[in-house]
Amino acid sequence: MNASAFPRSIRARIDESTLDRVPRMFSASIEDIAAETLQNARRAGATRVDIKVERPIPTAEQSHRITICDDGAGIADPSVLLSYGQNGWSRDVVEREDAAGMGFLSLARIGCTITSRPQSLNGRAHDGWRVQLDTEHFTGKAPAPVSRCGQAPWPHGTSIAFLIVDHVMDIRNAIADACRYYPLPITLSGLPDSPPPGESLPRQDFLHDAIHEESWEGIRIGILTDGRRPCREPSINFHGHTIQTGLPHETSIGGPDWSVRIDIENCPELELVLPARKELVATPFVPRMEEACRHAIYRAMAADPDPRPTYKTWSAARKAGIDIAPHPPRLHPWRPDVADQYGDAEHTSSGPLDTAPLLVSFADETPLAQAFWRAACRAEIGHRLFAPDSRLAGYEWYDAIPRLVSVDIELTAAGQTWSLDDYPQDKAAAAVRPDAITMHLTIEAPDGARSFLAIDADVAFPDDEDAYIDELAPLVTASSDIQPSELVQLLCNAFFCYSDDAEANSWDTQREDFELTANRIATRLLCSEDQATIDAIHHEAARYLLWLAPDKRTVTISIEGARVRVSLADPEPREAA
Repeated sequence: MNASAFPRSIRARIDESTLDRVPRMFSASIEDIAAETLQNARRAGATRVDIKVERPIPTAEQSHRITICDDGAGIADPSVLLSYGQNGWSRDVVEREDAAGMGFLSLARIGCTITSRPQSLNGRAHDGWRVQLDTEHFTGKAPAPVSRCGQAPWPHGTSIAFLIVDHVMDIRNAIADACRYYPLPITLSGLPDSPPPGESLPRQDFLHDAIHEESWEGIRIGILTDGRRPCREPSINFHGHTIQTGLPHETSIGGPDWSVRIDIENCPELELVLPARKELVATPFVPRMEEACRHAIYRAMAADPDPRPTYKTWSAARKAGIDIAPHPPRLHPWRPDVADQYGDAEHTSSGPLDTAPLLVSFADETPLAQAFWRAACRAEIGHRLFAPDSRLAGYEWYDAIPRLVSVDIELTAAGQTWSLDDYPQDKAAAAVRPDAITMHLTIEAPDGARSFLAIDADVAFPDDEDAYIDELAPLVTASSDIQPSELVQLLCNAFFCYSDDAEANSWDTQREDFELTANRIATRLLCSEDQATIDAIHHEAARYLLWLAPDKRTVTISIEGARVRVSLADPEPREAA
């Protein structure tokens, strides 16, 4: 195109094809229709709204006629209904609520019947009018005739009737949700469980369960704690129309989580995405509002006697000039993980710090953690061990605690010393028990300086956590007093991991099989090969044969090589009566 052919200026315009897309601007759900219709009634100055649900008509299964009637100012000019972007609201309403005149499009897909009688300024009632609108009218493909209507709301108001295909309970739930935080009283009638005159739908303050409330630039900010509301509840209320959107929240440690709700009263700067108003427009006002919400949370936490804030929350509040009580010097005692994600790891509650606490910061596999915990308890330092919590990093008391950063294991046998990784596997396989096991702990101070502590141990695992049970060769010192049952429990904690493969057995069966093999390993190592064999045979007999034995008769089983003999003793003679 020649440059001279370009226009000197351009101006915004709406192409006529846009009208074809009008029915797609809303979902045409009962939720959207109820929300938009109720907003229009409120803006029209209504003092009450009546909603009637008529019985299903025979022509469509689960089809209901819903009529929403208000006593507002009515509509003086019917043409405003199809003049998109134009509305009959006052300048004050338009500026305060950004009323765009688009909510009526929620009915474009299904059509509706409107009757209205405008409010008179001189005391004489105006004539009512009626118009039937179908999709072709909303898209501008046909004119919609308007007629007089003597049955229009008296003395003034608007009635909107439409057909919806929904289950009656879905209709009830949608209307109840739309009315829950609506500022006007609403009467619902016509449902099978409604009393004949209708029922007043329950309403409540949007911030009814807030523990702290503030007003800021035309909105009410309410602070809630977890457990006070479902996580999927809406977070913003626009005169009964609710929105789910992300607002600031803060997490405390061992205490409640703090979240925000906003009730809009008169806040023109808070803009909602049109036409459905289900999202916030990302204007510069939003970050200011979020900051106000966050500060409201800080003030609510400051009023709490035990808020347990993270360091990030505590320091941010201090920068805002709000003093929250810092997290006290309390931590969860450290306990080792178990290999099974479905297992019962020991859970501890936070408690005051020991006089010489250590944060267990070494990251290693479960077998080392389990063996170290046993050694720490035997060395009487278990009470000094606490679990780290990065959310507390920054507090002086937390940053001053030394860290246990590594554990190295040394074994002594036959006058020689090895690291755990270098210990001869053939010795383990031959069940040669080491004379001593020593764990060398590396401790790092806050300034980076390192010190070392050696503690005696009696158990170590040379295998990694992915080893199969049949391959395990635990190392136990010759002088250890560990019992077979204790070693079995250690092996289960360190190595048992449930498999959820389709061909695998249940958790109970897998655990039982693992414990059986672990018991053989422990008994063979700590007692004798013969005792391990006896225990295994006893377990199998109790598991698979016991139910076959007749009551009060002795069964004798003997096994020689491949030959199995079974004898059954005679029944005991009955005593004479």
